[in-house]
Formats: sequence, C-alpha cells, structure tokens
Amino acid sequence: MDVEDRESPTEVVSDRCGLLSVLLDTDEDSDEDAEGQEPFEDEDEALPPDLQWLEELYDDDHGDVDGDGDLAVAAVSGKKRRNAETARMFKLRRNLDQLDCFHRQKELDVLNARKELESCGQNIKSLMEHRDDLEKEMERQRAADDRRVGDRSVVYFRV
Repeated sequence: MDVEDRESPTEVVSDRCGLLSVLLDTDEDSDEDAEGQEPFEDEDEALPPDLQWLEELYDDDHGDVDGDGDLAVAAVSGKKRRNAETARMFKLRRNLDQLDCFHRQKELDVLNARKELESCGQNIKSLMEHRDDLEKEMERQRAADDRRVGDRSVVYFRV
C-alpha cells in the first residue's frame, strides 16, 4: 500500500450510520496550535456534531415540569405521557443504533490497524533477515580479501 493511497486521519469524515464529522487530530496539528493555545476554561463548550443528540436528550430531560429528569413524567395526561415515552424510546433507540454503528466502525478500524501492523512486522522481519544475509556476505568478502592480501604479502616477501 502506497503512502499516497492512504487517507490521513484528518481527512477521514464518517457519515456512516448518521454520524457526522468524526475528525481525528494529528500531532502536527497540535504542534502548530501549541504556541497560541490558551488553557481550557470554557466547560460549557458545544459538543461535537456527532454528539448533538446527547445534548438534545439532556435538554429534554432537564426541561421537564417536575425537574426529576424523566421526560415521560413531565407529560400531564396519559396520552401525552405515552406519546412522550414513545418519542423518548425512539430517540434512545436511534441513539443506541448510532452508538452501535460507531462501535462497529471502530472495531473495523482496529482490525485494519492490526492487519497493517502485522504486515509491517513481517516486512521488518524480512528486512532484518536480508540485513543478516548481507552482513554474512560482507564477512565472507572481507575474509576472502584478507586471504588475498595475505597471499600477496607472502609473494612480495619471497620476491
């Protein structure tokens, strides 16, 4: 696999299963931003786009009448309560499906990384064997050169 064929982690955008813009930062990006970086102070910063549903769910739970955190309890009448429970159930199922898909995607990424790591390991092993063979050949050539030099010195000594 050529280096040009692979996508860099910052170019990877996942829209599979409803996930939006899962971007990974590289060390190069953090080195460039490190000089002008300020300490993290804002704890209420917005969630990444792929986790907007979590904020919506939080707002739904905390925006109810009773304040007990359950959207279904906030509905006053039985029909409204059932509708709210059903809506919440569908929202939770959708979010669970998104998380399952995200998990499967990450598992595939891990498997691909393991395959690539194994391939690199085999390549390193092959290169090390080749290096050992070259070192042995160099030793043989040195020994042969030393014998020739020794033979020549004997010939010169006799002359």
